[in-house]
Amino acid sequence: MALVKCKECGNKVSTKADKCPNCGAAIKKSIGCVGCMGWLGILVLGLIFLGVIGNFLEPDPTKEKAGRPSSPQTKVATKKEPQTKTVYDMSLIVPLTEQEKEKPVVTPSPTKQETQKPTVASMPTVEREKVVTPRYSVLNEEVHDVPIKTQVVLNILVSGEISEAGLKALLNQLYSSIKVRRGFKYHDCPTNIYIYVFTSKERAESGMGQWVAMLQKSYDDIKPTISINERQIVQLRAKPEERFDLSEEKRKEIWEELLLSEDRARKEAEQQYPLDPTQSLRVGQVFELSKETPLMPELEPADPMAAMQRVLRLPPRTSIKILGVGMKQQTLWYSVEATSPSKSSSAGGWINSITLMGQGPVDTNQQLEKQVELEKHAREKHEKDIAKKYGLTLEQLHEIYLEGIVKDWAFPKAASKSTLIIERSVSRAVSSYDDDTKEYKKLQNHTDDQVPSRVLKQIKQRVASRHPDSYGIQKMLIRAEIEAYKELQRYSENRVPSRVLEQIKRTVASRHPDSYSVQKTLIDSEVQAYKELQSYRESHIPSRVLEQIKGRLARRHPDSYSVQKTLIDAEVEAYKELQSYSDNRIPSRVLDRIKRNVARRHPGSYSVQKTLIDAEVESYVERARW
Repeated sequence: MALVKCKECGNKVSTKADKCPNCGAAIKKSIGCVGCMGWLGILVLGLIFLGVIGNFLEPDPTKEKAGRPSSPQTKVATKKEPQTKTVYDMSLIVPLTEQEKEKPVVTPSPTKQETQKPTVASMPTVEREKVVTPRYSVLNEEVHDVPIKTQVVLNILVSGEISEAGLKALLNQLYSSIKVRRGFKYHDCPTNIYIYVFTSKERAESGMGQWVAMLQKSYDDIKPTISINERQIVQLRAKPEERFDLSEEKRKEIWEELLLSEDRARKEAEQQYPLDPTQSLRVGQVFELSKETPLMPELEPADPMAAMQRVLRLPPRTSIKILGVGMKQQTLWYSVEATSPSKSSSAGGWINSITLMGQGPVDTNQQLEKQVELEKHAREKHEKDIAKKYGLTLEQLHEIYLEGIVKDWAFPKAASKSTLIIERSVSRAVSSYDDDTKEYKKLQNHTDDQVPSRVLKQIKQRVASRHPDSYGIQKMLIRAEIEAYKELQRYSENRVPSRVLEQIKRTVASRHPDSYSVQKTLIDSEVQAYKELQSYRESHIPSRVLEQIKGRLARRHPDSYSVQKTLIDAEVEAYKELQSYSDNRIPSRVLDRIKRNVARRHPGSYSVQKTLIDAEVESYVERARW
């Protein structure tokens, strides 16, 4: 029973009452409405029940297909459908069957464009089948993974059938396998790839670049460049010939002996009259510095940026004692013990031999004249001995010498270490066609309308001072310098502001005023670094931090964008390492305190912070151990 309000007096009245007991007003009953809602609910439930029953009674179409035939209606539909398709397809295909019978697999569609594709593609396929790549084995591979580049250098030895097409196919195949390599520290994949192909171990070990083919891809190259030594390929196919009653193998032995004799003559002259004593200091020798000289703490530091922070500047009159000799990137380094002029302090480290040049009390020009004269006499003496040994004349000996250069015979290891031998080899090849006297006269009379006379005179003097007895080398170097000078005069770069480009040119010219070819190379490097700096982005570092690093290094090295680029890479890498820096050997609160102290002392240099934090952590661990 429910209660409702009386519309007249407002008192609550039972729905079953006919009148209000208070005021006598009639009560309207809502039983009819409730009944309608009840019937509606019953209707809905009935429909749901019928749907469920229908689902149970409806047959499963998948079971019909698998186990029993479908209904007659379904059979009729399936019969009509394929009939319609069959009639439709036959009307299209039958007229074209005769035309396309020859290419049923290649052209599944009867369109005109696709029927023409197999005809175009069939020709290169036949050509590729004829290319035979030579067999190869890997001699060595060098990987240099540094912030500025990830470089892979591969040297291989080939054998079998060697052709230009086969070498190109092999180089492209090796390049494709190298460029997809991953797992490097500074770059996702190699940025620089160099592949050198040699036909013998002797040529590979000579160090004279006697490759038969080479592929190179530098940082900013879009695609690789392949170079082929066609002269060497021709010589590989040529049959050995006999000359002067000597086999070709015997003449190769004589040629190697000539090169080694030149190397021996050079060493005798340099030992007798050294141009700079600082380039041949011995262990135990004491030397006094005449100008400020940097002292590196280590020869191969694990962190070069941190090592630069610890470089000492030795003042003039500092005495150094040679403790050892080392090589780094083909440069001589001395391990020394340095004592201050007052004898009050000492330090140890490494000094680059280049920084010692000019500090010895020797007249370089006078030593050079004596050295050249002694080397000439020694070389002539050795040549006479070799000619007498094999029963040859000096003219025949010189022909064998020239033959070895033209045929690109392998240089012996000992001789290949001398740069003078390279110059004389090229010089003699040139001089065989042009007399040295004529070359000298040509050099004196050489002019160029696009080069000022003073610049040309300066180039000639510099080249002549470096190669006084080789006019063939002078001729080639002078031409190279003139071409570099012309290119510098018209040098431009649309993506670099003119004021920046002029600043780069001035800076490089002030550092290398006498070498236009060096200027050209360095300007290219600086321009490339500037463009990279403008688009420099790093997703793992906040933009404000990156801008702070860029600004600080730009102020410290305003004239060298390549240095800025290298240092920014190092700072960014150090910042990322600092964000995830942890060490289980030290409490986290102590490590946080060390980080805060170091960051407060060196707020802008993350590489210095990283180095100092490492040192503080090691010091803490050492103290805790004791």
